[in-house]
Amino acid sequence: MPIASVAAGTYSRREIILSIAESSAAVVPLPRVVLVVEDETLVRYPLAEHLREAGWVVVETHDAAEAMQVITSGTTVDIAFVDFKLPGGLTGYMFAQWLAGVRPTVPVLLTSGLTSRAPGFVEGGLRRYIAKPYALEDVSRMLLEMSISGTPLEMAIDPPAIPVTPTHFEEPG
Repeated sequence: MPIASVAAGTYSRREIILSIAESSAAVVPLPRVVLVVEDETLVRYPLAEHLREAGWVVVETHDAAEAMQVITSGTTVDIAFVDFKLPGGLTGYMFAQWLAGVRPTVPVLLTSGLTSRAPGFVEGGLRRYIAKPYALEDVSRMLLEMSISGTPLEMAIDPPAIPVTPTHFEEPG
């Protein structure tokens, strides 16, 4: 079974061997399933295609309610990539909170173009944040790191400092 180096940027579809910061190599079977929750098709489609090319199985949804249906249907999801601002009343933050309650081992990478940090979203453990605009390679790298390590590595991408106004989001409740 061919193995490709993560450092080289190529991946086999069956397994990846990755050395994580002075530890022994970890083996992660692929394909892994990522739930992409993004309402903007022009953002979601290229990301989903990029992740598929990298060996992920991608489940796409356009809002939190549809993502909740995916989870409650029993679909296997290894990690979630969630936009903060979604249509339909439920924010990505609310979905991440709900997901932590029903599937606490599923990591969440939250994104937004509206804030430098999603209000109420605390990074650490299985929760990370990446600001829009982002490079597709950065998203796939962060998802891979999160899925391999079980706990996120230090944030390597500093989002821009953008003022937050209450009209951009719903307060966590």
